[in-house]
Amino acid sequence: LADAERVSQDRARLMAVAGHDLKHPLQTMTLALEIAQRAVRSEVHAALVETALNACEKLGSDLDQLVATSRLGSGVPNWQRLALH
Repeated sequence: LADAERVSQDRARLMAVAGHDLKHPLQTMTLALEIAQRAVRSEVHAALVETALNACEKLGSDLDQLVATSRLGSGVPNWQRLALH
């Protein structure tokens, strides 16, 4: 049972790292597409850039979900500070 739990934690850690590492190239692609979007003059090309931006947004959301799900499976709490008033 301990081995299975360790494997599960290792897999969750790997998924979190992979999800996080994939966000950087995705952010670069999104930025490049946003810059290209400003320079596009044709409606056809504007639609293609918009489609690519939507795909980047969806992929980013999926990667965020992957990281969040992997945190749930790791058994490690995600502690955050709260200001008490």
